[in-house]
Formats: sequence, structure tokens, C-alpha cells
Amino acid sequence: MILGLFVYRTISVRDLGHIFYDSGRFASISLFAIGTVTAFGWLLAFFKAPRLIVEWLTLFQAGPFETGLIIAALFLLFGLFIDGIPTIIILGTVLMPVAAGACIDPIVFANIGIISLSFGLVTPPYGLCLLISAAIAG
Repeated sequence: MILGLFVYRTISVRDLGHIFYDSGRFASISLFAIGTVTAFGWLLAFFKAPRLIVEWLTLFQAGPFETGLIIAALFLLFGLFIDGIPTIIILGTVLMPVAAGACIDPIVFANIGIISLSFGLVTPPYGLCLLISAAIAG
């Protein structure tokens, strides 16, 4: 704002109201999405959904490749509804022992999780990056 007002002189004092309105609108979209996701993550943790997933995975006794695919699907599924950081906290800490039990390297496990979660950021119904880019594009 200082650069636009004083250095480049591309913003006038009259434009500040519209700029503050747009900034507040874009911030409210992401904050509303993060707030609802936090509540959903709390519900998943309260009902012990990650523990049920671990118990379900141990029934299959799959190899490293199959376990990696299942972990990727779970991260993608959770990433569709929850933001990345709460998903890593909720699901990553629970699935790490499963990945270690299937002889999956921790770096590979992290890569699987991050790539799957990045797809979730642009995929509806949550799609925080998709919501923000749609709001910017109008």
C-alpha cells in the first residue's frame, strides 16, 4: 500500500475503500474454509476415524506398493475435505507407523502425502486454492 500510494502513485486515497473491501472479501473466503475444515478435523479426531483406518489397513497386510496406494488414496480423500496442515497432523501421525511397518521410507511417505494433498487443494468440494482463484477471476 505504501509503494502504491507514495512511490509508484498507482493508488489514490479514493481507491483505498475498494481495495480494503476486496482484501477483506478474499480473506474471508479462505478463513471461512479453514474454520469449517478445522471443525471437521476436530470431529474426525473426536470419533477416532484415523484409528479405524489404521485397523482397517492392518487387516489387508499389503506390501509396500499397495500400502503406498492406499495411503495416497486416504490423503487424497481427506484432502478433499480438510486443509493440508490439519490433515498432516491428524492422518500423517497415524499412518506413519503403518508406512514404517510396510517398509516405506519416511521421505517417500511424506512425498506421497504432499502430492496427494496438493491434488485435494484444487479439487472440489473443499478446494481452497480453487475457491480463491475462482473468487479472484470473478
